[in-house]
Amino acid sequence: MAHIRECVAKARVARRYNMTVFPCPIRKGDLVLRRNLMGATTNKLTPNWEGHGAFKVEHLNGRPIP
Repeated sequence: MAHIRECVAKARVARRYNMTVFPCPIRKGDLVLRRNLMGATTNKLTPNWEGHGAFKVEHLNGRPIP
């Protein structure tokens, strides 16, 4: 009986939480925070960046910063 009450309570909390989440569509030109997630094959000695080098920094209008 306690297990059923626990499941009902968890479902109620999940339903209440999902009601307050507002989807926010991302459009071209929006600024976003990109996270580099560590996979199962990484450890503390693997590089913290992706790709072959550094990112190219540019202004918001697209002009590159030297």
